[in-house]
Amino acid sequence: MFDLLVKHPDISGSDPKETYFLSDKGYDNFDYSKNITNPNASWNEFFPEADSHQYFLEGSVSNFYQENAKKYVKDRPGTKIVFILRDPVDRFISNYKYYYNKVNGIDPSLDIATYYEYVKQGKFTRQALKYSLIHGQYVRYLEEWKKIAGDENICIVGLKELASDHNAVMEKISNFLGLPPYKVDSLKRSNVSRQLVHTGLHRKLYRLFGGKITVPDFLRRLYVKLFSKEFSVQVDDNLRNEIKSNYAEEYASLSQYF
Repeated sequence: MFDLLVKHPDISGSDPKETYFLSDKGYDNFDYSKNITNPNASWNEFFPEADSHQYFLEGSVSNFYQENAKKYVKDRPGTKIVFILRDPVDRFISNYKYYYNKVNGIDPSLDIATYYEYVKQGKFTRQALKYSLIHGQYVRYLEEWKKIAGDENICIVGLKELASDHNAVMEKISNFLGLPPYKVDSLKRSNVSRQLVHTGLHRKLYRLFGGKITVPDFLRRLYVKLFSKEFSVQVDDNLRNEIKSNYAEEYASLSQYF
């Protein structure tokens, strides 16, 4: 989504895409030196081309759950928000894959079924893992965001919409923002899940650093490039249905986006 929208000539994208500027203390990637709670920190460092654009776009996925983000929008009426929703079961599986492949993520010996049980039993303390199931319960978060920002300032897009016709999504969001339409010829696939090639090495690194350090982005990208390949997680129907049972309200009221 971010890569699509920043192609619009009236939208300036942050660098990096996910600044975590609005992250709460204690959450993944919180950095006080680059956080809104630091009086010396500023958005300006993330927007080198801000002067020539009408809108500034920041793409931290975790903003959906952050109290700092909610306060920021509440204090700035009229802020426009675009939420992209995916099937909550797929989101949960994706979260597992993401942290499975992080050096400071989860124990790589955990399969998806065990991971699910650990999340249900509250065995994780790291917020992004502890609330992995709850974070897919979109209805509760959307209700709060609508109270804060107002329906007129929120645009919801389904991941399947983006996959099927990215220019229709661009037109939808351009209309929402009051911008002229803009077409993009092609959209490069991003956020592809990867499988570790050298799991023994990854286990050793996890034992040394798991949950203890923040790995710089450039080192993470290099590690992924050298020691991984594309992969998918096999989830049997019983487990998928068990995970799905946590999202009855989402499938009842938001299924058009999945």
